[in-house]
Amino acid sequence: MRLTAADEWLVVGGHSRLASSAELRQTRQVRDIIVHPDFIAHTMYSDIALLRLDRPFHLGRDLRRICLPLDDYIPQQHQRCYVAGWGKIAPEGP
Repeated sequence: MRLTAADEWLVVGGHSRLASSAELRQTRQVRDIIVHPDFIAHTMYSDIALLRLDRPFHLGRDLRRICLPLDDYIPQQHQRCYVAGWGKIAPEGP
């Protein structure tokens, strides 16, 4: 399923609303958007996609990969957890 053309998107790394410096930002063009095969637009079920970029980011102190847990990981009660994301949390909401 293709929602929009890949060439309409850019990915910016090294950008933060808390502390952003133009020289730390890296911009990449999106070559391809791979939408989850079970995605249902009207329910937002499986609302996730992979973006294939034109070239890799240069990782360093200000730009790192996100840390993802193992598939079977279960957090302990009162353990600090981190969430990353962007965009809307509901189809018509904020």
